[in-house]
Amino acid sequence: MRKLMSTMLALAFVAVLGMSVAAADPFTDCVNACADQYAEDKAACDQALADTLAQLDADSDQCFVDYATDPFGLFNCLRIVERQRQIAANDHNDCISAANTVAWNCYRDCQSSPSAP
Repeated sequence: MRKLMSTMLALAFVAVLGMSVAAADPFTDCVNACADQYAEDKAACDQALADTLAQLDADSDQCFVDYATDPFGLFNCLRIVERQRQIAANDHNDCISAANTVAWNCYRDCQSSPSAP
């Protein structure tokens, strides 16, 4: 009788443990989906910055062609390009911040609250 009770308790423990592991899978899958989405969003931000900076490098090179004999024009052209680089960096930071916010909200949605059905 004692051995039967021990076996039953062990089976119940395994069943409860199995349920908790199965319940953790949807949460883990949700968190992984959020992390994957963040990685995609961040990669898009990085690619947009790289594309913008490549265009600005070309614009900077064009400044030297257009204002080869005008140092003041060259200075002004390069100043404008540099300002556009700063704007691109700020846009990149905003994009990363938005990706962080989306990822955080996604992560919070993965968690079940006591009031959730």
